Amino acid sequence: MACTTPAHRRHPNTVTACAVAAMLTTLAIAAARADVPTKIDPQATDVLKRMAKAYTDAPAMAYRAKIRRGQTLDGDRTVVESAFDLAMRRPDRVSITPAGDNPEMKGSIIRSQNRLYQFDPASNRYALSDAEGPLADVLSGDAFDTLCGEVVSLAALPMRTDPYKAVMTGVVSAEYGGLVERDGVSMHRIALEEDQIGWRLWIEAGDRPVLRRIEADLSKLSQTAKQQGHELEAFVEVDLASWRFGDAVGDAAFAIQPPSGAAKVATLFGHPLEGQRAPLFELPGLDGKVATLAAHRGKDVVVLDFWATWCGPCVGSMPGLAKLAKSYRDAGKNVAVYAINIGEDPATVKAFIDKQKLDVNVLFDGNSAMARAYQANAIPESVIIDRQGIIQKVYVGAGPDLHENMRAQIDKLLDK
Repeated sequence: MACTTPAHRRHPNTVTACAVAAMLTTLAIAAARADVPTKIDPQATDVLKRMAKAYTDAPAMAYRAKIRRGQTLDGDRTVVESAFDLAMRRPDRVSITPAGDNPEMKGSIIRSQNRLYQFDPASNRYALSDAEGPLADVLSGDAFDTLCGEVVSLAALPMRTDPYKAVMTGVVSAEYGGLVERDGVSMHRIALEEDQIGWRLWIEAGDRPVLRRIEADLSKLSQTAKQQGHELEAFVEVDLASWRFGDAVGDAAFAIQPPSGAAKVATLFGHPLEGQRAPLFELPGLDGKVATLAAHRGKDVVVLDFWATWCGPCVGSMPGLAKLAKSYRDAGKNVAVYAINIGEDPATVKAFIDKQKLDVNVLFDGNSAMARAYQANAIPESVIIDRQGIIQKVYVGAGPDLHENMRAQIDKLLDK
């Protein structure tokens, strides 16, 4: 999930829909700043572990997720409804496709054995490539972020390599709410709390403990909006139904059939600056010193993260960036990480950094010149530059696997 930068936003100083989306995008987004869980009900974790085992033990499974999310911001109400179908057969087949008219999910992704198919209906193009690694890898990278989005990621929990870890990462409180009847089905109700968001899960009781419903508690986001002078009510609801297991998941779910007339291309994604020489910069820092890209040439891998305090996904991602920077700093690795703030005054940024207790090297792009040079039209934008000053990778948005993917890319460059 990403926010457009000021030149592209109608209301640059207000709480926007992307701030809402930032809080609901993923069960793991707060992992970097969470402490050891403090209030965990064993009965809740027992149900969650049984749910995770049901997923990991299943050789094949499929279901439909119906997503309803929206907000009322200063009296202006917006509601978006969508659905997608997911099917998986271990060890090497998965399909994520939109169901019906779907504003949330813009394309299809199918992995069938060693082939990965991606279709973008907006451009009527598709790409075929080799596939390797765990099925959960389909949930990361540009393809998933662009075609599916983070709301779909929330409902794709069963695909995770370790579903229990995925659901509990960042959780500081887990409470078992007992058995309830919903749609004629007996379900366990579990409440999970992170430091910025709460989750309500309904898990089917009996010998098929599958996740049936997810609701987000966004009350803290409403409090933040109120502090900024806005009235905000937001919600997200995900219902998972039509579960099928084993032989009920047929081969047709994983068939790769590009639409008639669709053009085949080598790749659907990739930032235009990748492979290009990074624009030079000289920017003042929060510490009063001026940082330059030239100073790192031939020595360091450089990471630039373009962000702003008004951008919800940026705020959610910052603790993970700080953790990433600290890990390389503590290990004595030649990696320089800069959080480049776009267009905000130093006092505002310092107050935010101090309040969040973030240990990160902040630079100021006061006139947004560097944001334009690096084509940061949506933020957060994370740029990885090699020792020779060439941009190797650009990540737009803040997904659950962002910093893990960044680490893998950085480590690859350090090994060269």
